[in-house]
Formats: sequence, structure tokens, C-alpha cells
Amino acid sequence: MFSEQRPAMENAYQTLQASHGNEPSFAGLVRAGLKHLADRARDFDVCVDCDSAQSKHFFSELASLKGDSGTAADPADCWLCLLEDLALFFRERFLRHPEEQVPETEQMVMDYFESSGEWHPEDAKLVSHAYWVGLPEKWREEYRRRGSRLPAA
Repeated sequence: MFSEQRPAMENAYQTLQASHGNEPSFAGLVRAGLKHLADRARDFDVCVDCDSAQSKHFFSELASLKGDSGTAADPADCWLCLLEDLALFFRERFLRHPEEQVPETEQMVMDYFESSGEWHPEDAKLVSHAYWVGLPEKWREEYRRRGSRLPAA
């Protein structure tokens, strides 16, 4: 699915690249994350559940930036959602392949998510719960089902 959405990710990157105005401090991370995700779309096809709520949300955000859902969204409305989705995708890839070195762009997005103060493991945000609890539980269960040893991470 990510491979199929590569043109939409590239379009979103270009739209956000051309965006002017009041950009959040993490705008560069979102742009870099989108470019990275587009460049490595095939890797994410096998690492991330494309039927998950986060994937559907992400693809909807991409469509809104392109204007596929009627009128094009204001990029200012998309930054935070895109950052959260990217953090979840990168976290899921890391949890699925903890033995691999995390690419710098993915690490920077996850570091920002974990240290910015916007999200906390104990807050009531769905994205926080997914990042710190839901995804790790999903992959622990996956390892148990396959009879694999849990990774150290």
C-alpha cells in the first residue's frame, strides 16, 4: 500500500516544501519523514499494517493535501497529524525489526515524539497509547504466536 501511495507522499512532500507561513518547529522532521517513507515505501509495505487505523488516517491526510477529498487541506492543519503517523510507522518498523539499525530520519522523528513533551506514555491521547503500549503489545503477541524469542528492545 505504501508503494501505491508513493506519488501521494511525494506530492505531500512537495506541498509542504512549498508551504509558507507559520510552520511548526518540527516541520523539517515531517518533510524528511515523508521523503524517507516515500523512498523506502517497499520496506514499509512489509513492516506496517496498511489496514490499521493509523495507516488509513495517514492516507486520508495525504489525499486531503492533494485535494482528492474535495478541496485541498491547509498544510498548517496537517503537520501534527503527519508527525504522529510517521512516528507510529517508524516505531512499528523498529519493533518488527529491532535487530536492524534505525535509519537517522526514523530515529529523529521517534526522538522528537518521545522527548518534545507533547506526548507521554501516561497521557490519554490515543496516539500515545498506540506508540508506547499498543504497538509493543502487538509485536510481543506476534512473536509469541510465531514461537520466536522476544527481541531485547
